[in-house]
Amino acid sequence: MTRDLEALSKAELIRELEERERRATGTNPADREHLIHDLEVHQIELEMQNRELREASERLAEASDRYRELYDFAPVGYCTLDPEGHVADVNLTCAALLGARRDELTGRSFAALLPRESRPAFSAHIARCRQERQRVTSELALKRGARGPSIVQIVSEPMWDDADNAIAFRTSLVDISTLKELEQDLALLSRAGETLTSSMDRAGTLEAVAQVTVPRLADICMIDLLEDGGIVERPLVVFADPDKAALAERFRSISGRAGWLSPQSRVITSGEPMLLAEVSAQVRNRIAYDYHDSAALRAADIRSMMIVPLAAHGRVLGALTLAAAESCRHYTASDLVLAREVASRVALALDNVRLYAEAKRATAARDATLAVVAHDMRSPVQTILIGASMLASSLEAPERRAESQRFLGSVQRSAERMSRLIRDLVDVSSIEAGRFSVTTSPQSVKLLVDETIDALRPAAAAKSVRLVNELGDGDGFEIDADRDRIEQVLENLLGNATKFTPHGGTIIVRAAQRDGDVCISIADSGPGLAASQLPHVFDRYWQAPETARLGHGLGLAIAKGIVDAHKGRIWVESELGIGTTFYVALPLAGNACARSTARAPSVLVVDDDPVLRDVLSDQLARAGYEVARVADGAQALAYLDRVRPSLILLDLAMPVMDGWQFLAERDQNPALRSIPVLVISAHRDVADRVAALHANYMAKPITGDRLLDEIAHAASSASQQI
Repeated sequence: MTRDLEALSKAELIRELEERERRATGTNPADREHLIHDLEVHQIELEMQNRELREASERLAEASDRYRELYDFAPVGYCTLDPEGHVADVNLTCAALLGARRDELTGRSFAALLPRESRPAFSAHIARCRQERQRVTSELALKRGARGPSIVQIVSEPMWDDADNAIAFRTSLVDISTLKELEQDLALLSRAGETLTSSMDRAGTLEAVAQVTVPRLADICMIDLLEDGGIVERPLVVFADPDKAALAERFRSISGRAGWLSPQSRVITSGEPMLLAEVSAQVRNRIAYDYHDSAALRAADIRSMMIVPLAAHGRVLGALTLAAAESCRHYTASDLVLAREVASRVALALDNVRLYAEAKRATAARDATLAVVAHDMRSPVQTILIGASMLASSLEAPERRAESQRFLGSVQRSAERMSRLIRDLVDVSSIEAGRFSVTTSPQSVKLLVDETIDALRPAAAAKSVRLVNELGDGDGFEIDADRDRIEQVLENLLGNATKFTPHGGTIIVRAAQRDGDVCISIADSGPGLAASQLPHVFDRYWQAPETARLGHGLGLAIAKGIVDAHKGRIWVESELGIGTTFYVALPLAGNACARSTARAPSVLVVDDDPVLRDVLSDQLARAGYEVARVADGAQALAYLDRVRPSLILLDLAMPVMDGWQFLAERDQNPALRSIPVLVISAHRDVADRVAALHANYMAKPITGDRLLDEIAHAASSASQQI
């Protein structure tokens, strides 16, 4: 019986072959051929099996390689620890998290790879895993980098042998630093909101800014604020390193120089943030005013910097600067997003402080005004009561008729005074509520001015003040106006000028046409107002401290409300020791519609700074101006050969041809000299020189409203001799 060859081993097959060969000796050829055939078939089958084994081996090797790749490059770090906590195996991701090569980690204590402060937490983690005999999850801090320590979530599961002994710990590590940073950022913003609103004074708010930002966001924090008059001040400089207190004081002075826009001023002007990821020596030199400033930046060891605008309710208040030094962190776009969120909260807090201070001042001014009104009302009421009593007692005596007339006059004047006070209070209430309105009709400017001056001549004569009316007979301007209301404005302005002009002084009233307006000016030779007071002149209840008892602080606020209702403008210019001039611009009669359809006035912006040039152009365009822009004086002259703009906005410090050269060229050309020029410069001592070249001057930095007012006034000054 033939044996089953497939069931035989190789040795058994050899023996079977030898046995058959012996048996085949001397047998017939048919048996021998059959034996050879069986051996050939079996050889083929063996070869097929060998090939299948090789293919299976290759597939197994490929699967092993794929597994190893998946293991090595998985987004999760994997490692196997022996019972003593030494690394038995580790993938590349885990090696990267631990900051070493894989071949350096095998056999090393896992705890030794951790920062010293994290080792107790790891030991507790493994102890729990061994004790609880199940998977355990913990958090560990790994090495500290530029952005601080990286945080990982570590998960370990014990492996047991048949004797119930722990033989290994399968461990995975996941970097959750980004998640932790997000949690910290949210916590920071929450804390910032609470901290920044805890104080309602500026000093307390600035201190809160330092608490929020240093050292969590920066090693150095600075705040620059735009003050009245366009001056940039730096009230806050905080260093995380207490040994750099003297350097912090040095940084307070690096906030601005004449003729130089600091990075902070650029951010304030443009309203756009600035990210300096790497502050190299070249960057330091570029953002510094001079060698001394560059040396201060170098001493601070600033490596990276962010500057973000402080903007609230559509108004840029200043800039927040965050700088990295000894922490070695480098800011990225994501850091800038967080900085802008913090800056928005800082800006709102500072704006709330400002509004609170203004509300307190307004309340105090209101109380003072009410006290004045109460006093002023008490006097006429007393006069009326006494006059009425005396009048009643004198009616029966004909010989006392003259005395009765005098009493009647006192009663009438007191009643009129009370009526004016009540009217002012009602007007202020209507203006604040948005209910104030006027009814206009064509009115003669000369007649309005003449009547107002005539009414106030006795009061001026009592102080020996000259009232000069420079409106000639030919000044036959007519304006669309509410007669009584414009008379009220002129009486208020002339009354104030008379009140504050010293004995022997002069008040001059002029009027001239500009575009579709008539501009009336009232100039006095009084003591003038400080620059810091000018922005508050038209605030309700506001009075200059030195004249606080000379009125109730409502007149100018009402005057502005009346002029605004006429779609006009009112503004003031003043210089201490020289005097004050109020301007009122009102539309010519029948010209309101024509002005709305007329071609918009054009402005040529001449500035080499592309950012500032674009910002100024955008502001003017939004205000309805047609804008052209060039980078230097030579380009401006070439443009003026073709086009005559309504006004030129000029910088002084420019390449090729600076502002001074341009003004000199323009002054030699009668065709160009008639175009008004407004010089915008950070130099503080050039106003007289600019005026000598028949141009107007405005100091940097500037705000949008102030810019538009100055442009309108520069055009007005050029077209009229007021």
